[in-house]
Amino acid sequence: MSETAERVKSDENPESRVWPRVLRLCKHVMVVGVLCFAFFPFYMMLNISLKDNAQFYSNPLGVEAPFHFENWVGGHQPAPGEQKMYDGAWDIVKNYLANTLLVAISSTFMGVLGALSAAYFFARMQVPGARFLWGALVLLLMMPTISNLVPLFVLLKNLGLLNTLWALILVSTAGMQAFSIFILRGFVESIPNDLF
Repeated sequence: MSETAERVKSDENPESRVWPRVLRLCKHVMVVGVLCFAFFPFYMMLNISLKDNAQFYSNPLGVEAPFHFENWVGGHQPAPGEQKMYDGAWDIVKNYLANTLLVAISSTFMGVLGALSAAYFFARMQVPGARFLWGALVLLLMMPTISNLVPLFVLLKNLGLLNTLWALILVSTAGMQAFSIFILRGFVESIPNDLF
């Protein structure tokens, strides 16, 4: 029997068409399982935030009506003469959210600006010592970040920046420089010289 005839015969075999479908089904079941595992904390966070304590203790995983949207805004409304126990979720979270946005946006902007400038230098400028500086930068990539912890603490203490947002901004900006320069140098080198 020829090779072509064997291939046609195997294509006619119904088992040869079933296995790819079974494998595809297994792949989809795995993907759905991983997604459920990843999104379960978000579901629980939303679910618990819409319950009062009695609903949570009776059914912690399920969805129960009535929904308590006042947990998000108003917080605990005390009876007359009772002390307020807690604020609403927004009152608790708004300062932390504002700090997070400030630190993330400013450190990303400053980090990309500094790294792009250095990457342009390493990619386009031909100056003496550039290869040595590039080697020093690659050496920085191999150094563990935790080894800088104590000297960084002492530096921030001497500058009077402990417990400030500036400390977070400067440390995260400086911490991303070596890797960002390494990545952006390749990007700048791929841009044609005619565009500069």
